Amino acid sequence: MLPDVDERGRQRATEQPDGVLAVVRHGVSAQPPSPAGPVEARTPNGWLSGDRTEEVWPAAGRVVRPVIDGVVAAADRRSLFASVEVATDPAAPLDGCAFDLYGRLLRGAAQAGFPHLLRMWNYVPRIHDRSSGIERYMSFCKGRSEAFAAHFGDAFPDRLPAASAVGCPGDVLVVHLLASSAPGRHVENPRQVSAYLYPERYGPRSPSFARGTVAPAAWDGEVFISGTASIVGHESVFPGQPALQAKEAMRNVEAVLDAAGVPGRGGALGPRLRSLRIYVRVPGQLEAIRTAVIACAGPAVPTAWLQAEICREELLVEIEATART
Repeated sequence: MLPDVDERGRQRATEQPDGVLAVVRHGVSAQPPSPAGPVEARTPNGWLSGDRTEEVWPAAGRVVRPVIDGVVAAADRRSLFASVEVATDPAAPLDGCAFDLYGRLLRGAAQAGFPHLLRMWNYVPRIHDRSSGIERYMSFCKGRSEAFAAHFGDAFPDRLPAASAVGCPGDVLVVHLLASSAPGRHVENPRQVSAYLYPERYGPRSPSFARGTVAPAAWDGEVFISGTASIVGHESVFPGQPALQAKEAMRNVEAVLDAAGVPGRGGALGPRLRSLRIYVRVPGQLEAIRTAVIACAGPAVPTAWLQAEICREELLVEIEATART
C-alpha cells in the first residue's frame, strides 16, 4: 500500500488518475517538469530514429505527486519516479552540483518511503570539456560518488542501481530516478570490472552504478540493464569501428541478462529483450550501428535511437535495455 502522503517527509502531494506514473519524451529540449499530471521526464538529446519517441511508465494503482526535497515526483504503491533539471556553469566543475542534486534525490526518495534505487539516467552537459584539470564527466562522477557515500556510508557500492550517463546539448544537468519501497537485486557483468572499482585513471572517484538491476517482486521480474559500451575489463575495445563496438556492447548486454537470470541463455538475444535505448555519437554512423544491433538482436525489439556523446571519447555507441526474468 502506498505510504501516507503526510509521512516521512512528504511536504505535499496531489492524487492523480490511475494508469500513468511517468512519461519520458525523447529528443526535446530540457524544461522543468509539469507540476500536474504524470511526471514528464525529458531526454534533451536529439532523436535519430526508431519506434520509441516516448516511453510511458504505467502506474501500479493510485498515483500521488509528492514534492521530495524540492523535486516534483510521482509515486504509486511500488515505486517513485523523479526528474530534475539543474542549470550548470559551463566553466565550472560539476562535482558540487552533482553532489547537491544527488543528495536531494536520495534524501527525498528515502523520506517518501522509497529508499531503494532501481534505475538512474544522467544527461551531462559538455561532458568532455575540462575544468579544474579533469573532464566534466569525471567531475560529475566525483560528486555522484561522494553523495552516495554521504547517504549510504562506506558500503554504498552494495546499494548502487543500474544507470546511464551520456552527454547532452546545452548547460542543463538532467537526472531521472526510479526508486522502490522494496530492494531489488543488483548484478554485475563477469566480462567487465565493476564500474565502482575502476582504476584511478578514470577519475578521482569511480563511476557509481551496477551493470544491471532486477526489480523487486512487485515489478514481475523487470530487469534494467545499464548503459553498456564496447568495454572489456575496464578497457575500451575496437576504437574507430562503430559496428564492432555495437556488437561488443550487445555481448555485454547479453552477459548482464545471463547474470540477472533472464531466460533464454545461449539462445537468440532478441526474444530476451523488451526494449532498447541506443545512443550514437556520430549520426553518420547510425546505419552501421543499426545493422550490427539487428544482426545481434533481430529487427523486432522496440528501440529508441538518440544522439549523444559517450562517457569516453573513443566510444561511439552506448546501449541500455530492459528485459524480464
